[in-house]
Amino acid sequence: MNDKKLIFAYGSTMNQQDLQAYCHEKNLSSFSWKKIANAFLENFTLTWNVYSQRRAGGVLNVTEKEQEQVWGVVLEIDEKDLRTLDKKEGHPNHYNRTRLNVQTETGQTYEVETYIAPQDPRTLYFLPTKAYLEAVVEGAKQNNLPKEYIQNLENTPLCFVEGKQENPKIAIYAGKGVTIDTQSYWNTLFKRHLNYSLTVLYSYQFTPEMLETFQLIILPGGSGEKICGGLGDLGKINLRNYVSNGGKVLGVCAGAYALSHQTQNYIHLSPVKIKDFAHTRRGEAVIPVEFNDLGKKLFGADSFQSEVIFNNGPIVYEQPLKNSSNLQFLGYFKDEIVHREGEKGVMKDSPFAWINQYGKGWVVGISPHFERTHGREHLVGNLINNLLDF
Repeated sequence: MNDKKLIFAYGSTMNQQDLQAYCHEKNLSSFSWKKIANAFLENFTLTWNVYSQRRAGGVLNVTEKEQEQVWGVVLEIDEKDLRTLDKKEGHPNHYNRTRLNVQTETGQTYEVETYIAPQDPRTLYFLPTKAYLEAVVEGAKQNNLPKEYIQNLENTPLCFVEGKQENPKIAIYAGKGVTIDTQSYWNTLFKRHLNYSLTVLYSYQFTPEMLETFQLIILPGGSGEKICGGLGDLGKINLRNYVSNGGKVLGVCAGAYALSHQTQNYIHLSPVKIKDFAHTRRGEAVIPVEFNDLGKKLFGADSFQSEVIFNNGPIVYEQPLKNSSNLQFLGYFKDEIVHREGEKGVMKDSPFAWINQYGKGWVVGISPHFERTHGREHLVGNLINNLLDF
């Protein structure tokens, strides 16, 4: 009777040392395998929608996606080691061992089993720790997976950007409404221009106890409506209380929408409303902006003029809401993109950024993306440094 099984490994299981370390940690006998071939799973893509307590961050999963491929290794193992893998992957409570077909570059097909977890409804993704990503990348290199595939893995943003040991505690929201590409821009900004640690917070972590440990919370680009939906009523209340007690929040593009009073669902941290809210999908372009004196100072700009990537960010009225005298603008758009059904003149000379107090804390909203604009990333880095000094 043949008790051998074919398993398709696509994550840390490709790394023999990491797998043996797990066995040692759990007092299990050493794991043994026979490698059959490198192969790919057609019409699937890698995702980071599973959180691992053991790894303290995101771990890999696969989901169906047309015209994508997931590379990995076909392994032959026995029943004993299959039970070890089941335990490691949490089958059947976390990952389900699923039967499917994979294919080699030469066209050979293998019927295998692999581990796939259902989508976590709380968030779109959980970013990995440096240690976990290194284990995956090293496993891919050990097995000579395609170089381009390995490079894409290496470019995955991390859930914690390591910086100075003594530095301000800064967190970035990475739950519903925020894409992994957005997170990548902020990781790069912190590595190159700030050298501060950056911690990822998911929707369910917006508790009073968690928020109060940070000096600054960043709400990045994505979808303002989905960010607010992800936070939920309790998360929004907790965030308002955090700022009221002296915390600081920076919202960019979608994050700036979320700060406003435009809809009942928004967070209501900034006393602004949106112009022409029916036509916000204006598009993307590099737009000239002009700082005022306060904006030039806070952004640390070397001149009053700059250019920055705009992508459907909020265009706000210059008149603040009632009883909101502490609102100050930081500069103005000097050109515009017009929605095909919108009116000209809505965007040009409207504020592109603002700052206001909320209780004892401070709130900054920025419509365009300095963090995405080559040669201008440092400006939002300067703003963060100055905001931390408030």
